[in-house]
Amino acid sequence: MRAFELSTLGWLVGFVALLPFWGLLNDRGWTWWIWTCLAAFGIGAIGIELTRRRKARRLHAEGLD
Repeated sequence: MRAFELSTLGWLVGFVALLPFWGLLNDRGWTWWIWTCLAAFGIGAIGIELTRRRKARRLHAEGLD
């Protein structure tokens, strides 16, 4: 779980780090890098939430919550 959280955070850091270079990336047609980072962060955040819910359901079913 920690690896998923760290990699998702890494995509967010990449997105924020690329924002100041928007003009340069746009001039070269490379804005897809920014959108890739944002999309990967979003997918990772959804995955983390789904994993947490699944774990909570499993623990509840086993009576360990």
